[in-house]
Amino acid sequence: MRIHLVSRIWLLVISLITLSGCAVLVAGGTGVIGTYAYVAGWMEGNYNVDLDRAYSATLTACRHLKLKIEKKTKNLSSGSITANDGNRTLWIKLKAQNSTATKISVRVGLIGNKPASQRVHAAIARALKG
Repeated sequence: MRIHLVSRIWLLVISLITLSGCAVLVAGGTGVIGTYAYVAGWMEGNYNVDLDRAYSATLTACRHLKLKIEKKTKNLSSGSITANDGNRTLWIKLKAQNSTATKISVRVGLIGNKPASQRVHAAIARALKG
């Protein structure tokens, strides 16, 4: 009976891990290693860089993706960028986690678009690498 209970708990733990939507994001040798998750239309990624570097890389990524930046703000602990890809609005939020880590959240369109959000995160990772 006890073995059966342990088996069920183990199965539940494995299911939660695999269904959570988390994965590792690696940007080739730059130290920009973190995780990302797609939650309620937002693709959230953690980057091992300070807010200034993350904000600059995000602006570079927007330019490389040919996004029209409509609004951008930044202060000591956070920043945001609103852009347009022609037919959809993109929202990007940056929040300093500490002096060496920044959380970047991307939402494409009103309900979110996971593949498009992944492209934005990939472009940010490339900008950080370069």
